[in-house]
Amino acid sequence: MYQHTTLGTITSSPIPIYFCPSRRTPGQLNTPGTPAAAGTDYIGNGIISAGTAPTSGTVTNGVYTACNQSPTYAGIFRPACAGRINITGIADGASNTIAAGEKRLALAKLNVGTDPVDASSKGYSYGFDGTATNTANSLSYQNAPTNQADFPASATGANGDTYYGSSHTGITQMLWGDGRVAPVRYVGTAVVANSLSMMNILLRINDGTPNPGNY
Repeated sequence: MYQHTTLGTITSSPIPIYFCPSRRTPGQLNTPGTPAAAGTDYIGNGIISAGTAPTSGTVTNGVYTACNQSPTYAGIFRPACAGRINITGIADGASNTIAAGEKRLALAKLNVGTDPVDASSKGYSYGFDGTATNTANSLSYQNAPTNQADFPASATGANGDTYYGSSHTGITQMLWGDGRVAPVRYVGTAVVANSLSMMNILLRINDGTPNPGNY
């Protein structure tokens, strides 16, 4: 796929490792009247600790060079206008910080393409592109993150959200900054240390709080 020069071919080609086999097989998101796009079951850690994530700004050659908001970025993924981060910028340590993980989806809408966070008009190729809906397809930026089970197939009116979750039993698989994959149990937003939730502690690069031993 990397040899293709046609954008539509790239964005509509499923990438097998972007799909969790416990949830679905690799495929396209198809909505009538909308070009097909390949989805993803994962989101990057773009958490902010204060302010509002940018929803528009100055775009130069497809890259945001200026943001219309100035939040405090606390995760690994961020728009170009927020500046770069390297491995030494992860003050808590790469092995203690989540880089990406499975995203919470609505099982009743898998592959349909109408779920805002699994949308056929967006797919895996969208990151910080200027709208909250598009960003939600591949990035989690909320400052009150949770980790919960997928919305069941019986919840026909539900949509996925910009948080973490899975179709596993009790856990979500996470990619950590040191390259390993390890699970985190389902948790909500309850404070566990220094006014932070467990997910906040595991996602923020410089909260300074040791990771709980029971995550």
